[in-house]
Amino acid sequence: MIAERIKMLEYYPLASMREYIKVAIVKEAPNEDINPSTIAQILINDFETILKDIRETANLAEANNDEYTLV
Repeated sequence: MIAERIKMLEYYPLASMREYIKVAIVKEAPNEDINPSTIAQILINDFETILKDIRETANLAEANNDEYTLV
């Protein structure tokens, strides 16, 4: 559904994991032993990052009268 919306806006959706990782706002955690409190903090930070991005996207869509992106 997201890819179709991207195409409707006359862009091309990403097609490989390499492309997605390159533009991701949430970064991969290190490949090492991590204690539970560190894991919890990483998750909190990731959710805050995602929420901020959703809000920015919604504001941008609203400013451009793009009701379909908001749905």
